[in-house]
Amino acid sequence: MEFASTLDGWALTGPLDGNDAQRASSGGVLYHSVDGGISWIPVSGLPATDHYALPTFFGTQAAVVLSNPEGAAGQSTSVFVTHNDGQTWTAHRVPISNARLNTKGAQGLEFRFAAVGPASWKIDLGSVLYSTVNAGRTWVRSVPKEPPVSGSVRSVVFSSPRDGMALSNLADCSTAGECLPSLTVTTDGGRRWEPVRP
Repeated sequence: MEFASTLDGWALTGPLDGNDAQRASSGGVLYHSVDGGISWIPVSGLPATDHYALPTFFGTQAAVVLSNPEGAAGQSTSVFVTHNDGQTWTAHRVPISNARLNTKGAQGLEFRFAAVGPASWKIDLGSVLYSTVNAGRTWVRSVPKEPPVSGSVRSVVFSSPRDGMALSNLADCSTAGECLPSLTVTTDGGRRWEPVRP
């Protein structure tokens, strides 16, 4: 659950179990409140069959939301953008397929997609970085000179087009107890990554 203001809130449903441990809902339904969370309605203008991640907000009107964040088979992954507080949404495709995402160690884009602005996004797969500054009309594919680490990227976040952090699994560990995630930072938009030293 996140609030863009004291009245404007967004919530995402989690998995819901039904009778006999059957899954009644896999979650991922996005809800919106305009009265501080007193009442909630499903977000209109988004495909009802898709699952969503929580939106990233830019001011009080603009937001970016990722559909199919877990990369479920049979669903396409898209980025939806609103400039009027969720009244209407515009869909944009990502440059890679779900099948390719699912071979990269963690399913889907949920933690490897970063919205830097309403039209500026990054997708970090560890060995390849995709960037757009025009809401996905064109994508730039770059190979970092020094990938974050040799393991799979678990999460990426950018605070600006140049400054970001990546959390990755280590590919090789001497013992299970020493297998900790690696944190790396970039100050040039993902071209070079440096490990964070304790």
